[in-house]
Amino acid sequence: MYANDRQGFLMDISKVFTEAKIDVKSMNVRTSKKGTATIDMGFIVNGREELHAIIEKLRQLQGVLDIERTTG
Repeated sequence: MYANDRQGFLMDISKVFTEAKIDVKSMNVRTSKKGTATIDMGFIVNGREELHAIIEKLRQLQGVLDIERTTG
């Protein structure tokens, strides 16, 4: 995920996963001096529908620029 970094952003991401009852297995966050964040997450979903639903909810968060699926 690529996003504009802001206070409370990780909390908002966590809330999306908590409400969907999906456990985040790993998360790595890197921020740039320009104020953007690159967030790599690992989580397990039960099928494509659940994956697409969680991605759509994440896309709605303020500041999200792009989301890419890298493995799985």
